[in-house]
Amino acid sequence: MVAVALVFGQTYRHELMDWDDTAHIVHNPNVNPPSWAGLLNTWRRPFFHLYVPVTYTFFSGEAWLAQPNTASQIDRPAPALDARVFHLGNIVLHTANVLLVYVLLLRLVGHRGGACFGALLFALHPVQVESVAWVSETRGLLAACFSLLAALAYFRAVGEESLASTKSWVRPAMWYVVASIAFALALLSKPSAVALPPILLLVQGLLVVRPEQSATRRWAKAALWLLPWFGLAVVLALVNKSQQSSEVIRFVPAPAERLLIAGDALTFYLLKLFFPWPLAAAYGHSAPQVLADPLLWPKALAPLALAVALAVALAVALVWLRPRAIWLSGAGVFLAALAPVLGLVPFGYEDISTVADRYLYLALLGPALVVAYFASVRWSTATIALGGSVVALLALVSAWQASYWIDQETLFAQCLWASPRSYIAHEKVGLAYLNRREAAAAIEYFQSACDIDPTYAIAYNNLGTAYRELQRFEDAAAQYQRALDRDPAYNVARYNLGNVYLSNLDRLGEARDCFEAVIRANPRYAAAHLNLGVVLVRQGDAAAALPELEEALRLAPNDAETLFSLGYALWQLGRREEALRRFSEAVERNPREPRYRQVLDRLRGATTTPNDSRNTIPP
Repeated sequence: MVAVALVFGQTYRHELMDWDDTAHIVHNPNVNPPSWAGLLNTWRRPFFHLYVPVTYTFFSGEAWLAQPNTASQIDRPAPALDARVFHLGNIVLHTANVLLVYVLLLRLVGHRGGACFGALLFALHPVQVESVAWVSETRGLLAACFSLLAALAYFRAVGEESLASTKSWVRPAMWYVVASIAFALALLSKPSAVALPPILLLVQGLLVVRPEQSATRRWAKAALWLLPWFGLAVVLALVNKSQQSSEVIRFVPAPAERLLIAGDALTFYLLKLFFPWPLAAAYGHSAPQVLADPLLWPKALAPLALAVALAVALAVALVWLRPRAIWLSGAGVFLAALAPVLGLVPFGYEDISTVADRYLYLALLGPALVVAYFASVRWSTATIALGGSVVALLALVSAWQASYWIDQETLFAQCLWASPRSYIAHEKVGLAYLNRREAAAAIEYFQSACDIDPTYAIAYNNLGTAYRELQRFEDAAAQYQRALDRDPAYNVARYNLGNVYLSNLDRLGEARDCFEAVIRANPRYAAAHLNLGVVLVRQGDAAAALPELEEALRLAPNDAETLFSLGYALWQLGRREEALRRFSEAVERNPREPRYRQVLDRLRGATTTPNDSRNTIPP
């Protein structure tokens, strides 16, 4: 626990990242602000192409603790949140997982020192940094926590198994129910928990040896106990796969290509296991990049051959079961935990990278088991010295890597150094420059992201925004259109294109088409309703604009710009008193905007509508 605190305690003061944290938490209406209705929604339907209601329930609890104290903040649609609460949650979860790993290893190897070294490897290996430092990966920590609890309860059940009498089955059945509930919660935290049944099958078949049982009977018993879990895993896997269909994934490899991708990923993970440097938040390792690698065949075939050899060895182990086969158990656990994320079944993140450090989180249980066993059978001063040195080195590398997660700019600058072909890293560094109003510098990074992956619509959208900052409006519109050509369903780019047409190029007809298309795709897009109303007013149709502006106000009742625009439409329709009330509300909502006060003061003494709507309507 002290080791985890010393290495990962620094993340307590780190930021939330615009790297899924904003989507999962900050801008997730089911989580921020937390509510019972939002909590119910997380259990009723998937969100962000995943059905992980346990994770979102946990996020909701953290968001409740992280709420601001001031009423002005709480009244906002998406209040600011204290990031420390979420980071502390990850530290606590990782600490709990480390303790559970220690208890599990102690049960399997029966030696406290060995179990301690195995747990320290699991706790401090540098590939664990991403899971602990990245708030969005709370889902992986939760899934691991429930998986480890399920494993401990499961072994308690099978360890107390007895056929002597019916009554003796009560305690095993109770523990089995507890284990099954924990496994279900793990699946509802992150889909990769489907790896738990094969992991337990391997461990029970190879290590939980009972003298009165033959090898065949032991494996049959394990399969029988775990059969309902395999069924549950298949059901949850199909549910989540339905949320990441081929239409959602930009590049779906052919079946033969998936084998090569899986082999390449295994090579990557074996290298990171023994030499964890450099590490990156997003590797330049997308499926098309992997398949274009001239060294793909040797990188892919070597681990695939190793996996086949392991399968043969496991078959032999059915009759050759000795403690010296511990390395086989560790390798099997490692491979079983990675199997769901090797790319044999396509998933959404492969568009960014076929590999990620976080996929090794539970897989490290295999190497930890091997370390625990060999430390226990060769326990000596030399073992303690060597193990302590390795643990200290891992801790130093992990602390160094964790320091990069302090903020988004630092993280992706390091990511760009570690993985120069990561288009995500280029895009995120460009976004950091854009947020600092250094649009010229941002363009270089966005363009690099587009060059590396010409199908990445977000980079084109951000490139358009950078051009707009530089007042190159025709170039901005062209980039937004390129984003839509890559992803016709990308409503953010369509909205931005409409904004350029409306505010900068005065192409009202095309702007109207854009906003109407956005609203058809997402009727709750408040800003699109607002801008469509603005377009209609400028086209002289204030009556048609009124319902759009009223809908925008219903969706965003505290938005000053919407109140101002609604007041203008009402003024155009001759409803003077209602218009002045809306203008007054806009001033109250945002007294720092001088335009609202100027228009309100001018119109209070007027008896007719403004002569030129373009002088006062919001851009």
